Amino acid sequence: MPVTWLKILDLTPSKVGLFYAYGIVINSISSALLIRPVFNRISNEKVLLFSILVLGTSILFLLIYLKINLLWFLIPVEQFMIALIYPAAMTMTLGLAPKEMKGQALGNYNSVKALAYAFSPFSGVLMGITYKMPFFIAVVCVFLSAVLLSIVFRKKIFPTVHN
Repeated sequence: MPVTWLKILDLTPSKVGLFYAYGIVINSISSALLIRPVFNRISNEKVLLFSILVLGTSILFLLIYLKINLLWFLIPVEQFMIALIYPAAMTMTLGLAPKEMKGQALGNYNSVKALAYAFSPFSGVLMGITYKMPFFIAVVCVFLSAVLLSIVFRKKIFPTVHN
């Protein structure tokens, strides 16, 4: 994303750094203070589905209309959704594992997260095709995960349909 911002938005490296700092502050505040009331009222499955859909939509906006003014609005939205996604996914993973396998389930969860970070540098190859390619792949993956989540947890997410 920084390469895209440097190239398309004509930002300086220091301005890109400021946007990253802005995102980190929003994510930290969200993780520390704002997400607890959400989890107290809504199930993990619904929080995860909603967060994935909103995150995918915000990435789609960046794919279609990448302007600097949009970043000021979308960065907080994306960072709040990310702050919701990680604990919801981890709680669901641990909830599915038998008691004697919870440690292994948590290890597997963190291994998958590490793999995602390990593969992110390869998005530079995709930028050789077009600067929008990483955004496009992200949108497809995010919406595909929302579909899979809806199928696997349909009874918990849509209980009135299945009663």
